[in-house]
Amino acid sequence: MNFKEGMRRLALLLGVLGATLGCFASYMVLRDGMAARARYKTFELSATSDVIQQERNSWTLTLRYAPDKAIETFRKLPENQQRDVFGRLTQEERADLAAKLKCEPLPSGSPSTAATMENLSHVDPYAEYQHAKDDPYACTAELDPPRSTVNKGGIKTIHWTKDLGVESIETEDGATLYPTPRPTLWPYLLAVIFPVFGFVIPWGLVCTLAWVGVGFFEK
Repeated sequence: MNFKEGMRRLALLLGVLGATLGCFASYMVLRDGMAARARYKTFELSATSDVIQQERNSWTLTLRYAPDKAIETFRKLPENQQRDVFGRLTQEERADLAAKLKCEPLPSGSPSTAATMENLSHVDPYAEYQHAKDDPYACTAELDPPRSTVNKGGIKTIHWTKDLGVESIETEDGATLYPTPRPTLWPYLLAVIFPVFGFVIPWGLVCTLAWVGVGFFEK
């Protein structure tokens, strides 16, 4: 009986089996890593799109109405968002914004003040009052994080945090995107290491046992 040759073959066999298991583990790690990277890229592309930037500007003006910056921000919004923002302002803020639109100089390339005022004339001046009348607890809703329903650019609904960060995005195809941490290189390093360790560990263990066993049986 050739003890050394038998142990050598056993070490190789177990090493190959370990490497096979290591390849399977590498596949699982790579699959999860690539899926996480795809989710990260999809969310980042959506969160930095023009649709979301415009909605953020809209909510920034509504939630943090600053008269010294209101006109500059307001003129950059599309007409439908201007009406949406104007409808969410209080009566005092509407009057202040309208007065400043008439007094502030018109930047180049912006619609005329008359066109802007005509656009805002379609907003129901009693919309805020009617909403409060229909829902006496509407004022408490202002404490909740805002939500925007846009239905364009592949985005259906945007859920904001209280500081106007993107909490989640509902797409028009029914998916929901959440912010995910930036992927690291660890999945790719582990995918290389697992097959190597899968072979070396059982192979080295059997070789060590064979070396110790030879010391007992060899004359």
